[in-house]
Amino acid sequence: MKRQLLVALSVAAACLAGVAAGESILGCVACRDAIGRLFGRGQLLALTQGRGVYQLDLDHALAEKADAAGEPQDRHQQKDRDQMLHSLIANMAARGFASQGHVAPPEIDRELDLLRWQLGDSNEWRSALRRSGLSARALRKMLCDDLRADRWIRHRIDPQINATPDECRAFYDAHPESFSLPERFRASHLFLAAPPETPPEIVDQKRARIEALAQRLAAGEDFFELVARESEDEETKARGGDLGFFSAARMPPEFFAAVKQTPLGRVGPPIRTRLGFHIVQLTESKPARQLSFEQAESEISLRIANQKRQTAGLHLAAELASRGEFVRAMH
Repeated sequence: MKRQLLVALSVAAACLAGVAAGESILGCVACRDAIGRLFGRGQLLALTQGRGVYQLDLDHALAEKADAAGEPQDRHQQKDRDQMLHSLIANMAARGFASQGHVAPPEIDRELDLLRWQLGDSNEWRSALRRSGLSARALRKMLCDDLRADRWIRHRIDPQINATPDECRAFYDAHPESFSLPERFRASHLFLAAPPETPPEIVDQKRARIEALAQRLAAGEDFFELVARESEDEETKARGGDLGFFSAARMPPEFFAAVKQTPLGRVGPPIRTRLGFHIVQLTESKPARQLSFEQAESEISLRIANQKRQTAGLHLAAELASRGEFVRAMH
C-alpha cells in the first residue's frame, strides 16, 4: 500500500507538471512539446482542454499500474500504452471540464488525512512529498482537481444508471440460479492441526489424541469446555468452536459431507481433512431455497446500476479521449 501510494504521488507530480507545461505556453504544439522536454516531462503525447499529457505522465501511470498488480514494469505491450494514454487524456479532459466546480476545504482535508493515514508516519509523509516533487500546496490542488473531476463525472453518469422495476424483473427471470440459496449448516468443531507438510509421527500423535478426545466426549464431557481447552483453532475456540453458517462452497468436501451426516444437536466421529482432524457438533441447518423477487430486488437493482455505471463510464471515457486537440501517434 505504501509503495503504491508513493508511486501515485509521483504520478500526481508528473500530471501537475504536465498541466503547468501545457498552460504556460499558449503557442503551437511544438512549443508545448519543447517546454515539456525542458521541464523533464518528455515529449508531448496529447493535448486536451489546454492541458498537456507528457511521456513522463504515461511512464508513471504505467509504473503505478504494474506496481499495483505486482508485475514487472518493463513488459508493457503497445496496447497497454495506448489504453493508458487514452485514460490519461480522458482524466485530463474531465479535469478541464470540471475546473469551475467548487470543492469545500474540509473535503480536501479529509482526502489529505486519508493519504497521511495510509503512510502512517509523519516523517515518511514528508519524505514521500519530497521524493515526489510535490509541495503541500500542489498536492491540495491535485486533490481538489480530482474531487472536482469525480463530481463532474458522477453528474454526467448518475442519471443514466437507475434500474427500473421492469429491468429488475427481467434480470430475475433470466437468472433464477443467481437467487437460490444453497443448503447451509451451522456447526462447531474441535480442531487439531495436521496440514500436508506435517511429519508422519506428528500426524499419528494427533490422530491418537483426537480419538482420545472423542472418547471423552462420548463419556459425557462438555463439548464447549473441551474445545476451549484442547482445540488448536485459535479463532473459534473461545466461542466453543462455532464456525457460523456455511455452504459446501466454503468448506473442504470431506468436512461438509461429514456435517451432512451428523444428526442435529449431536457430535459426530472424528474426521480428517487436508487441514487436520476435526470433531464436529451440528447446531443448526437451513434447507436450500429460492429467494423471491421481492427479497432479491434490492440486490438486482444494485447489480444493474453497477453494470450501467461501468458502461456509462467507458462511453464517457471514450468520448473525452476523442476530444483531444492533439494526440501523438505512438506506433
